[in-house]
Amino acid sequence: MKPKQIFNPIKIIHTSDLHLGSDGFKSSVQGKSIPIKQVVDTTLNKKADVLVIAGDLVDHNRVHLEVILELQNQLNRLRIPIILLPGNHDSLDEDSIYNRAQLVENCPYLQMFSNSNGEIIHLKNLHLSFWGKPTIHHSPQFLPLGNAPKRNQEKWFLGVAHGLITEESNNEQRSSPIFRSHIAESDFDYIALGHIDVFRDVSERNVPAFYSGSPEGTTPEHPGVVALIELDDHKGVTVKPITVEINLPNENFQRIKHPY
Repeated sequence: MKPKQIFNPIKIIHTSDLHLGSDGFKSSVQGKSIPIKQVVDTTLNKKADVLVIAGDLVDHNRVHLEVILELQNQLNRLRIPIILLPGNHDSLDEDSIYNRAQLVENCPYLQMFSNSNGEIIHLKNLHLSFWGKPTIHHSPQFLPLGNAPKRNQEKWFLGVAHGLITEESNNEQRSSPIFRSHIAESDFDYIALGHIDVFRDVSERNVPAFYSGSPEGTTPEHPGVVALIELDDHKGVTVKPITVEINLPNENFQRIKHPY
């Protein structure tokens, strides 16, 4: 009889909505890049196996190149897989800053979803794969979890999506709608969501789905969060928010609410 394969537990840091280059952090290139430094610090401190960024890593496709260079410096501190999904602020259109700055080429551990129909990124050494569909055009016709595939051969199958939980009718014509039925009917072990600034559980049926919240926080006194995901062969999937401390002098901090 063939012995059962033993899978080691996996730790994942799930973040989104960093909005690097936003006017919320004014003083310097380093100031505009503070959220990614804190996320990388947390990823290292928690000894995570993977970092997942579920959209809006940068605030817009016109951010200064110096911000992207600092982003590269921070990501290159990691020696683990980094999974990036472009969202509505950092959409993968013809003007994408990621393509112009050759971010993937300059970050050896970074893999980015780039197929407008969705694609799977395999991490075979971890028996783990991710499916995601990048935002090209932020519109009501774009369905971030639409046509998600069924599970593949690997142990763990995770979804990554950037959009807003919306009623199926979408009478308000929300752009990038995520329908609860798409979550409930999916074959994912976990769905890493981005688009709102707070940690939120939107799980359906037996499918865990969470917004990570933003590491920016809302004020210097109210820091942001990332989500720590643990995949365990015996315990299943556990999710908890981890506080991210961003230390900025009060006069340099002005929180900008990012429109959907």
